[in-house]
Amino acid sequence: MNKVCLDTDSLIALFRNNPDAVKRAEKYDSMNAEISTTSINAFKIYFGAFKSRNAAKNVKKADDLFNSIRVLELTLESSKKSG
Repeated sequence: MNKVCLDTDSLIALFRNNPDAVKRAEKYDSMNAEISTTSINAFKIYFGAFKSRNAAKNVKKADDLFNSIRVLELTLESSKKSG
């Protein structure tokens, strides 16, 4: 199985319905790839969503996005392994 971990820029592009990002996401979906991101990236997206003018709408969009992909947790042990 293919695995894809989306960075913050990719998530923002998806969040904004950027055509290139949507096309890449559709490609990953057609490949049955496991799509994920990190909890740090989720934090960044939620931070922006809560600070935005349409917070309720954007938080809901973030919820929907993160409920549709895997969010990798950053633990002390995973931090150590990555270091």
